[in-house]
Amino acid sequence: MKEEPVPFDKFARIGIYPKDLERMPEDLRDKILRGELSPLMRLNVPVGDNSAVSIPMKIQLAYDKDGNLQLLTYQPEFGIRQES
Repeated sequence: MKEEPVPFDKFARIGIYPKDLERMPEDLRDKILRGELSPLMRLNVPVGDNSAVSIPMKIQLAYDKDGNLQLLTYQPEFGIRQES
């Protein structure tokens, strides 16, 4: 991934603020900033009126077809196992 300023605005949308990035373990932070897929993490995503929802997800920085840096989120699918 090419060197670019950290997109703090995109991280803030999912509840990761500059202080949170600084406090992350260095190997995890570097992995995310290199564009690698993160491990599953539980993030407190802001939702209106000063509240947040805790959501498990993986994140990844990637470029779209127009060359714009995007923060992708992946949520695991939790299904109900039915036994026959």
